[in-house]
Amino acid sequence: MAKLLTYEQKDTWMDRLCGVTKLIYFLAWSITSMLTYDTRVLAVMLVLSLILFKISKTEWKQVGSIFKFIMFFLVINVLAIFIFAPDQGTKIYGTKHVLWQLSAHYPITAEQLFYELNIIYFCRDHQSVGVCSIVKSYWNQLQHRICGGNCTALYSGCAG
Repeated sequence: MAKLLTYEQKDTWMDRLCGVTKLIYFLAWSITSMLTYDTRVLAVMLVLSLILFKISKTEWKQVGSIFKFIMFFLVINVLAIFIFAPDQGTKIYGTKHVLWQLSAHYPITAEQLFYELNIIYFCRDHQSVGVCSIVKSYWNQLQHRICGGNCTALYSGCAG
């Protein structure tokens, strides 16, 4: 039976960190990306995570099968978001720029594409499709309640 995940001890500064330090970093990283909806912050976190992946000297064969499995469910998640909430992006950003109309109830908007891009990054970063769809759903509802439907981004405050 092939191993799904493997671990190899390497001589990197990340491997020399104690387990508590790694856990604290992981929790801080996860909480930061769950609480922010600012794409600039998420983009910086994406770049840093790619740099850390390179520094860790982890080989693709060690994580490739899990990554493909997660990407499969990520595609299902993004499609489900569009099918069940095709206007979620427009509700969050408060504007509507229709790029093209699939049908009366399914317009493709710039806001929805931007929202789904954030979902893709959020899910990829946390490697948990179920958690990210639940957390983002509740987070979007909370933002809507706090900002009264005029949320632009968490750290940008409320419009109006």
